[in-house]
Amino acid sequence: MKAIIINFNEVSFIAGTNQKSKFEVKIRDVQFAGAFSFVQALEALFKKLLGDNFSVRISPQNVEIQYLLPIAYAGHLPSVLKIYCLK
Repeated sequence: MKAIIINFNEVSFIAGTNQKSKFEVKIRDVQFAGAFSFVQALEALFKKLLGDNFSVRISPQNVEIQYLLPIAYAGHLPSVLKIYCLK
């Protein structure tokens, strides 16, 4: 059963005498599959409804959901209110 697919750019382990062991992982991307594939479907739906102002960034540390809300006020160019949800 696939649930989460993690693609790596690099995985390395270095060990030797008289040196500290080092383990390093560089993750390229994370995708949800199987029962969790609804995450990509929700992202596509929100992107369709909200346009380019909506984004989802998935990283090893968190999932960042961002919506940039244009705000226009009395004779000024619109500014942007950023709304984040971090976990």
